[in-house]
Amino acid sequence: MLVINGLLNKLSKTTMLVWRVDAATVAFNYIFILFLFLILFAQILLLELRFLLLFCTPALLSNMSINLAAIS
Repeated sequence: MLVINGLLNKLSKTTMLVWRVDAATVAFNYIFILFLFLILFAQILLLELRFLLLFCTPALLSNMSINLAAIS
């Protein structure tokens, strides 16, 4: 009976260790996936900003020069 009790106690400690490792792994994976989504979101924002600078700035500058020419 003592041997069985000792084995169950050891198994219980091992199970708790496995649960802790699993919880740490899940937390790490969750944080890692959030970090990847943050990087993806930043890349999308940078791409959009690059698009705006590439296509909208010349149009804005040409409109400003047309308006300045019309004023003067």
